[in-house]
Amino acid sequence: MVSEPTRTVVDVLDDPALGGGMRHVAEIVHAYFTSDMRDDDLLLDYIARVGNRTIYKRLGFLLETLGLEIPALVTEYGLGEVRRTLRRQCRAHEDGK
Repeated sequence: MVSEPTRTVVDVLDDPALGGGMRHVAEIVHAYFTSDMRDDDLLLDYIARVGNRTIYKRLGFLLETLGLEIPALVTEYGLGEVRRTLRRQCRAHEDGK
């Protein structure tokens, strides 16, 4: 059985070990979001089906880290809030809080 690209992205975001660790997951996410295979609606549908909210956090973190601006995705699905939360957490960690 062969997984299609969108499902693969969700699977490795759900369990980064399946993708060889976060560095490789970042490469997979970057390749997906810069390809013609990208399907935001399907991606978010799969994420909702899996039911692991951590996937949204990992995706938001990787989009931020990779500098991938996905305005429609961020606006429509609230990943902007995930990004803001991650920034606050990083600043708090850097400040030693």
